[in-house]
Amino acid sequence: MKDNPQAPGMDRNWEDTARQIHRFIARQVDSTNTGGVVAGISGGLDSAVLAFLAAKALASEAGTRY
Repeated sequence: MKDNPQAPGMDRNWEDTARQIHRFIARQVDSTNTGGVVAGISGGLDSAVLAFLAAKALASEAGTRY
């Protein structure tokens, strides 16, 4: 058995994953004609990641880059 100290999934390409999520958020907002998102933010790490990706997806639609 191979000893792998790294947790499962940690070897994935996280930049590509972030781009996929960014595109998904942008497509969903475009397809629903809502112009934005509503998200419950708790202040934890997962909420911070969601807020960053949603802001990036929506800002890039308006021509702003983060």
